[in-house]
Amino acid sequence: MKTKMKILIVEDDIFCAKLLKFYLNNLEYAAAVNVSTGPKAIAAAREINPDIIFMDIILIGEIDGISAAKEIRENDKEVLIVFVSAYDDQNIISKASKTYPIAYITKPYEQNKIQTVMQIAEKILAQKKLNPTIAAEPVEMQII
Repeated sequence: MKTKMKILIVEDDIFCAKLLKFYLNNLEYAAAVNVSTGPKAIAAAREINPDIIFMDIILIGEIDGISAAKEIRENDKEVLIVFVSAYDDQNIISKASKTYPIAYITKPYEQNKIQTVMQIAEKILAQKKLNPTIAAEPVEMQII
């Protein structure tokens, strides 16, 4: 396994969640937890304190991925958030960017996209380890 990261997957489509987990495993990462709603994402983030969250934007229920990310961000300024969506609508991307994610991935999931994001995440986490003051600085979102 590569760097041990606690990974939270927030995805309401079971097939997509399994595919993302499969790609992470192929890249030698272990995805710890998968949840399917905004409230479960908020609770899981508090409970497991993930290093990185893959957050679908459109979720079942009243709380979407962007709203869940805002609430998670209020409690944890350091967690790395990656939005995933089937839509590359500029309004959605603009709203998502206000939660300071490291990336926005358009579906369908592809292993090379996941690999790129995980390389970015590893680099950020390594920099934070060397210089903890970096944790407070937002990172520019990459659209992948």
